[in-house]
Amino acid sequence: MRGGTEPLKKPLVTVDLNYLQQRPKHKEYLSNRYFWLWPYRIFEETADRPERAYGDMQKLFRMYKLNAPRCAVAAHIHTLAEIEITGRRPIKSRDLVDLRRTKIVGMAVDADDHEEFVEAVRDTSNRFVNTGHNTFWMLLKLSMSKHPVMLPKNKFMNSIDEDRDFCTDERAWSYFLDVAKLVDKQIADDFPQFDSLHSGRSHLLAFAKCLLYIRLKLEQIELRESDLNDFDDCQYACYASLTGSLATCDKGLKRMVNVCFPWTEIID
Repeated sequence: MRGGTEPLKKPLVTVDLNYLQQRPKHKEYLSNRYFWLWPYRIFEETADRPERAYGDMQKLFRMYKLNAPRCAVAAHIHTLAEIEITGRRPIKSRDLVDLRRTKIVGMAVDADDHEEFVEAVRDTSNRFVNTGHNTFWMLLKLSMSKHPVMLPKNKFMNSIDEDRDFCTDERAWSYFLDVAKLVDKQIADDFPQFDSLHSGRSHLLAFAKCLLYIRLKLEQIELRESDLNDFDDCQYACYASLTGSLATCDKGLKRMVNVCFPWTEIID
């Protein structure tokens, strides 16, 4: 099995697609100071590019193979949420690695089946991921129609420190429950109580903070095509809040993480 042979013996770093894409060929070896967590969203984003998917996936395979002993695929966000909702406990470092997906990716990398892998990821994405993407934006827009103004104009996206004052744990969790109730009014009963959440160890709270951040940002600017990437940024940011480190060159993602999770180290 390729990947994950040295798990958790080194500082755990979340890596995003942007960081991997920006690495020139002579710098594809990732630092051996870290253990690199690859959210599966990296492969989904890559497969979703009609003209570049095969070439970009081939580069990802090459980098994963080169760094395999220090890489693993991250657990699905639904798995992490289930741990908190059903297990009623904080996320632990070992929860972040999906051994099954790590094995699947490792086998595909070893066989160099990047084209077949692209098609398999696309099939799964079309059935499941795109639905999640659309639901994410539908809920945000619906919440904005229910509660059109949370902050006056020009009060957000000016200062990191000021934005942190708006994106507090308490405010984010309250907003998250309000959004969840748009789907099911009884759903709040399924979630842990706020006092039982562990900041820095809660995927649910991390997601709530990112959701609030994006909502407040959308109050200040018109939704642009580039902002649709916030769905991906939200996932990378949540993993980064749990690992405590993020490797990215994406300015928008860096800002979200700096505001929502100031303890997180940024590697660029």
